[in-house]
Amino acid sequence: MKKWVIFVLGFIAGAVFLFFVLLIIGKSSSNDNGMTYFDKPGKCISKKDFKVFQVIGEGYALAEERLDFSSEITLPGNLLVLVTNDNGELYYDDQIIEVPKGKCMRQIGVYEYQTKSENWKTVPIVQVMNE
Repeated sequence: MKKWVIFVLGFIAGAVFLFFVLLIIGKSSSNDNGMTYFDKPGKCISKKDFKVFQVIGEGYALAEERLDFSSEITLPGNLLVLVTNDNGELYYDDQIIEVPKGKCMRQIGVYEYQTKSENWKTVPIVQVMNE
């Protein structure tokens, strides 16, 4: 009977140990998406509207700053950002993300990705927040 109890306790201890090892591995590999978040939001980087040109995933999109609030035109060299949100809104290509009065695009991190031409770019991760 004693051997049976020792076997069960050893099995439980092994399962708990395996759970913690897998948890540690999962946390370390979760940063492989290229996103690094700040501990607290950074400064406002723009009050202008942005136009989505590529959806990255659910709730994430690469967007380019528009010249002014009424213009549809974007030019090379405009501010490029990864826009994210907490309310689960899904983005789509060519969507205009309007920044309401009293709010701004506040930097909350950085996103590093590889372009089609195999160059690496790093852009700010932003979210619409109060100024």
